Amino acid sequence: MRPKGVVVYRSPKNLVAEEAKRTQKQKQLQRQERAAARAARPVPNYICYPEAFKGYDPKTGRWHGGRLPKCRVCECTLQPTENHVCDGFTPKYVEHDEEWHERMEARREAIREAKFQRETPTCNLCGAELPSEEDYWAHGRECPML
Repeated sequence: MRPKGVVVYRSPKNLVAEEAKRTQKQKQLQRQERAAARAARPVPNYICYPEAFKGYDPKTGRWHGGRLPKCRVCECTLQPTENHVCDGFTPKYVEHDEEWHERMEARREAIREAKFQRETPTCNLCGAELPSEEDYWAHGRECPML
């Protein structure tokens, strides 16, 4: 095998070029850090939803649009300078199961019983006293004033 080559001359180190490479690398790292910080910083709602914030002036911070808009999913109020992170749909009303309906019916029945026992009902037409619930319903069909 033949020798590939012999170094005959090496140029001296160029300090200006080395300094330029170092500063270029430093600037590139700074750019990457700024880009990462910018990506991590949340974007305000007035930029994310420009149609909803037409009446907002970011220079003065004044809102000229009346009521602030609400999120269509969770119905939270969107502040112009904050970034809304939606938690998703939250139901307005509680779903009631059969046990709840039974409890409410028992409660209504207790209220009816207490009301019926509190006062002796009388017929509005003839004035007859109706001491029990059966009398009340029977008299409704047989009232002489009907």
